Amino acid sequence: MSCSTMPDYSHPILNRDYPQVLLEQQTESPAPKKGERTKQTLIWACAQLLNQIGYQELRVSDICETAQVSNAVFYLYFKNKEEITQVTLEAFSTQIYEAMAQNTAQGRDNRTALYTSNLAWLKIARLNAGLMRCILQVSLVMPSFADFYDSLNSSYIMRVAKNIAKRTCMPEAKAQMLVFSLSSMTDEFTRRLLSDVDSPLDLVIKQECPTDAELAEFLSDIWYQAIYS
Repeated sequence: MSCSTMPDYSHPILNRDYPQVLLEQQTESPAPKKGERTKQTLIWACAQLLNQIGYQELRVSDICETAQVSNAVFYLYFKNKEEITQVTLEAFSTQIYEAMAQNTAQGRDNRTALYTSNLAWLKIARLNAGLMRCILQVSLVMPSFADFYDSLNSSYIMRVAKNIAKRTCMPEAKAQMLVFSLSSMTDEFTRRLLSDVDSPLDLVIKQECPTDAELAEFLSDIWYQAIYS
């Protein structure tokens, strides 16, 4: 069975954008207290707007309008747009790495593990292009969020590197450097792919790898050759 025909090991964020996942969670398992439900609704509204319009254009009044609450209610739960943005993006980032870890663990062999991880990343990025751009933007202006995201990313890299070191007998420090380099390449590739600015490479990618499955196989080839060849 080829990588592209593998069964889909689905974390919710792989099939629906993060705002929709939040909405479903609130509907299916609502918080017991009204105040908690209101706070959850504000976070959902923030996630929805960040994915649609980005961080720079986000206003507290927009969040309140989307959540259907007054500005006064907003300030009972959050100090400003910076605080709710950080809370929202931290929760989103955690979901990303949970999904990545879950899908990587499904790999029955070296190639499959790489493929499932890359496909998960591409699915999340496509569904949440605005939120992914916000992660980069907010990291530049909020050091505490940058530290939080870097900690998640570093933990994931070290976990993957440890697994690769076991499979290859590669020194763990070398595996960490290799995974960090490959992850950085994939991050930059994805960032360019999701950029608002059109690039001549966009057409090449659409022609050569028109689906996320094909693109994941392409990226996985690079990872596999770098690690196992």
